Amino acid sequence: MTERTRRQLLAGIGTSLTLATAGCGGNSGSGGSNSSADNSGDGLSGGGADIFGEFSFEEYTLNISLATTDGYDEIVAFDSDGKQFASTSVTPSAGQVSLDFTDYSPGEYRFAAVNSDDDTVVSEVTEVLEPNIELVDWQTASETDMYTSENDIALTDIVMSVENTGNAPGELDWVGYESEEFTPEWSRDGDPNPMSSYGYSSPESQVESLSQKGRLDYKPDFKGGKELPITVYAGQQTQLVDTSNKRLLTIRMEKDRTITEDPDEKGWKVQEGVEYDFTVTIGGESIDRSSITKTVTWENIGTSAGLTHQPDDALIATKQVDQG
Repeated sequence: MTERTRRQLLAGIGTSLTLATAGCGGNSGSGGSNSSADNSGDGLSGGGADIFGEFSFEEYTLNISLATTDGYDEIVAFDSDGKQFASTSVTPSAGQVSLDFTDYSPGEYRFAAVNSDDDTVVSEVTEVLEPNIELVDWQTASETDMYTSENDIALTDIVMSVENTGNAPGELDWVGYESEEFTPEWSRDGDPNPMSSYGYSSPESQVESLSQKGRLDYKPDFKGGKELPITVYAGQQTQLVDTSNKRLLTIRMEKDRTITEDPDEKGWKVQEGVEYDFTVTIGGESIDRSSITKTVTWENIGTSAGLTHQPDDALIATKQVDQG
């Protein structure tokens, strides 16, 4: 087993990271991306496979399984800039250690097994830690069993399922909505005009508002008091119900009386059969955008005492748009 000091590791970590990654493929979370390259005397023969086992997150705690504790008493994590990020002592015969990664940034990390008596690094390994938060599906609340006349969920509320298929926790920073321009058939007299959802809640406007103003133009109020940014842990699937978007599926329709407010009934009469494509997009600083476009069809709406009190047979149906 090749040994070198912690200082040597810090001095050569930039070059070592690059060369080690080129030879390993970064298989994070399944036993470690263990390098076997010898980088001009700086690399380690065996590359940590003799010590480091599986890397896995439990919320923001990174657990590392160990094959042996012989010859070292400390595990140290270095970020991609070569700065020490976290460390923990290792007791004899320990099968696992844990590191606090609460303030981590996604990317490459090097983990070193260190003998603190002479400050030598006896083994090391490179891991790529990054989240991958995806929008799995979305529906209107009227398609789910979430709506009841007693709660705050309206038939037009959007119910999202998101999942982190990466190997590290990440944050969902914004949600964007867009609808295609469409010309409906009118339920009352009037000249039909093309319409679409306002752009203030689009992905582009959300990203721009965050970068320029540090706040979202449209900030959802999620059921249960959840607020953006929302952490989604590795392997977790979570449901988000946007209870502030009761107007998102109806914006601008009322201007041409596709939806008409009857002062006598004090409710809404929605024209059945209105159909258009609507896109939900999620994104964040450390995750890629993920979008799903579905065709929204207003079916069996009838008259309701406000959009929060749908008739028993009401339905706003969605159907996945064929992207092929």
